[in-house]
Amino acid sequence: MKKTVKEEVRPCVSCKENHFIYDRNRWLCKECYDNRKKLKLNRASLKEEENRLNEVFAKVWEENPHYCFHCGKWLGLEMKPIFFSHILSRGAHPGLRCDPENIVLACMECHQIYDFGDRKSLKNQIPEERIEKLLEKEHGKRC
Repeated sequence: MKKTVKEEVRPCVSCKENHFIYDRNRWLCKECYDNRKKLKLNRASLKEEENRLNEVFAKVWEENPHYCFHCGKWLGLEMKPIFFSHILSRGAHPGLRCDPENIVLACMECHQIYDFGDRKSLKNQIPEERIEKLLEKEHGKRC
């Protein structure tokens, strides 16, 4: 079955450039959609990838003060997966999912707002320079 493409020019969430959006669920252009498909993990490597992600979480937890990046709330002494917020989402940017620079500590409320709500309402914002650096890093890995 052939995928139908709605003719709509918008910024792709991956490359940030205006393109015809190919995957409207993830707001990806055709090129980024194809690159994402190439990076998909098979079931055998998925468990290994999850173990690597847990190691990255432990490293981020160990190296950073246990306060929410956005509101400053104390996160406690116990490490929980909900405290690890990806700056660039794992779905749209699978190459950065295990990159410690792509992860900040966030309380459950701020993590929810960052992923699904109005990011501009958060007290502390992720600097644009950090996002640009991550995007450059991601595109450098693909070449």
